[in-house]
Amino acid sequence: MQCQTCTGYALKPVELAPGLIAAQCSKCDGASIAMLNLRFWIDQQTDCATPVPADVTSVDDFVHARQCVKCQRLMTKYRVCNALENRLDVCHACDEVWFDKGEWQAVVDAGLIADLPAKLTDAGQRALREAGRIAREKAFFAETIGEGFERVDEFRDWLRTHPNGAEIRRYLLLN
Repeated sequence: MQCQTCTGYALKPVELAPGLIAAQCSKCDGASIAMLNLRFWIDQQTDCATPVPADVTSVDDFVHARQCVKCQRLMTKYRVCNALENRLDVCHACDEVWFDKGEWQAVVDAGLIADLPAKLTDAGQRALREAGRIAREKAFFAETIGEGFERVDEFRDWLRTHPNGAEIRRYLLLN
């Protein structure tokens, strides 16, 4: 297989993590991994699920559409979390995922490996977009309301779980 970014460079097998083999370009350090191998490797791990740290760092991302190293079809870009700007390239025809230089380590450092296969699906992407929308709305109202926002947010959470929440909302809207 040839690197689709660096013309003329062959991909060589490397071990990204103990037991996980990828095809990596010696020039750009990008790596291609079969999703089947990645899923199998994740299933064998016992400690790959860690919480997402608050200070995740994005790395340089190839912004253009990338061709699959196996079939040369265009790959689809997928986010793995809203805190990282990087998007992984996935070929659904070959079930391959491409990691640009540093992306594998960024995903590992962010504690996202265990959930990665689920995030690289349409349902996973919808969930990420919805979480991003909710975070943007919350930030907007926090800025608009100001210092009392935390209290309002706590009240909203309490109201959602209260057995008479609908009646309380109706009462609040009366005046």
